[in-house]
Amino acid sequence: MAIKIYLAGKISGLLKEEYLANFEKAEKKLRSAGWEPINPCKFGIPDNTTTAEALKICIPELEKCQAIYMLSGWRYSLGAIIEHNTAKHLKIERFYEEWHPIMYMKNRLTC
Repeated sequence: MAIKIYLAGKISGLLKEEYLANFEKAEKKLRSAGWEPINPCKFGIPDNTTTAEALKICIPELEKCQAIYMLSGWRYSLGAIIEHNTAKHLKIERFYEEWHPIMYMKNRLTC
């Protein structure tokens, strides 16, 4: 069974095409390495939803995951910061696009 990994990153302030591409790229990369990525861009959240409203949908999905993958630039997103802190408090393994090669990540959780 694949390990569920939640994707978190900057959405607000970016063009929709840009953030969708960022999340899709990470999703494909993780899926090809054997993970089960959970992409919040695919939750059907309307474009005009506030961060607070979106988090009411996203946090329960994050809680179902064994890991979170923080996309580059996540520190510039209030929602991603809250998701990161939630994962930290729930002791969900945290990985960072700019720090961890994907194969290292998988080995860390399956050993």
